[in-house]
Amino acid sequence: MLLWITIGYCRGAIAIAAATVFINGRIYAVSAGGFSLQTIVKGFGNGLRDLLQLRNNMSTFYAFCAGLALLQFLWHFPSSATPLFSQDLGPIALLLKQARGAGMVLAGVVWYVLKDAADRGRLAASTFKQLNLAMAVVAALQLWAYWQMSVAGVPLNRQLWRVLMGTGLLVVAVCDWQFFAKKAGA
Repeated sequence: MLLWITIGYCRGAIAIAAATVFINGRIYAVSAGGFSLQTIVKGFGNGLRDLLQLRNNMSTFYAFCAGLALLQFLWHFPSSATPLFSQDLGPIALLLKQARGAGMVLAGVVWYVLKDAADRGRLAASTFKQLNLAMAVVAALQLWAYWQMSVAGVPLNRQLWRVLMGTGLLVVAVCDWQFFAKKAGA
């Protein structure tokens, strides 16, 4: 029974997210005078160009994290397979992987915002400190989930698991450091 409730909840969350994207797309289309695929592609290209312009160490770190988020989205969401699990774990695992993949889109947007803040020297502002703290918490929760899978005996690709644990620890350390850093001149 709990299994079906969980599946229903996950499907409902995905449906709400899809409806939100559709509604926001319609609002954008009305405000922009119509839907323009050319404008969207051009904006995406400009965003990628900005992502690849590395202005300082923190900008480089956030660009790396945004790239990883995009890679994890492509790795988890559209595909039923993922190299982390060494065998098929059933429909619940597929649903959880796709939900995590969709979450990587949001994480990628946050990393992009933090990269832009690093480029503009605004990481000491309270908004960006809070975003750093949020990303540290998300990374810590992912580390905990990976650790629990390992302890529970879920068959994992050990080498990839170690890479994910290492990058997660790096994200927690850097984002916490940015959160606790004092403002310049304070």
